[in-house]
Amino acid sequence: MTDMQPRPVPLRGRSDAMTALVVLATACMMCAATAGAQDAAQNAAPNTAPSGSVEPCLAPHGDRDLYRAGLTATGWVDVAPQSRPDALAMLADAFVPVTGLLDGSWDTHMANRAAARAFWADLADNRTLMQRDGWVLLLAGFRDDDGTLRVECWTAGPTSPVTDDFFALIGEIWQTDGVSISQVNLPASDTRPATELFVSRLTPPAPPDPPLAATDGLRTRVRIDLLKDAT
Repeated sequence: MTDMQPRPVPLRGRSDAMTALVVLATACMMCAATAGAQDAAQNAAPNTAPSGSVEPCLAPHGDRDLYRAGLTATGWVDVAPQSRPDALAMLADAFVPVTGLLDGSWDTHMANRAAARAFWADLADNRTLMQRDGWVLLLAGFRDDDGTLRVECWTAGPTSPVTDDFFALIGEIWQTDGVSISQVNLPASDTRPATELFVSRLTPPAPPDPPLAATDGLRTRVRIDLLKDAT
């Protein structure tokens, strides 16, 4: 499997206002930021749009306990040990193209589901796994050789109107057999670390067996220069 590096979508001259909007939308995905998403969520079946927030995942401090506290304050709770396999199945399904061949066929993605579940079980070992309103969230940190800390929140859940809003907001969707993906990379500024937003949705051409545990995925990633911050 790959290093889980989905292909980027270039900004192509986005304005500062658009950059700020993308960051704000990222922070509010879990609270149905736009009026359209709110209306759709109210009329949909339960658990179609989570009401927590992933804003704590964008903080530049690099402290796991503070990330956990921030997520807890917005309504996320730890997944019970006996429920972790089901939660990991959601992440494995929602991000199965990323843990295999991103541009593979739908049959390839489905054949990779078992391997993806093993991958996520390994990745989640001793890491924070939380849930809210039918969605799950994995908090993971990685230290690069140059001292940069990558803080990632991988979130998976059912088909949500909020995902549609993100696709519309980013405006560039890469589509292949049963998979839709958007990604935007925002450079660091004086007030924000380098931030990446990755959004995906699976649209099966035929009902998979067993059914998908989740279809929509969101990954946030911030890059924190700990060596720079220490000077």
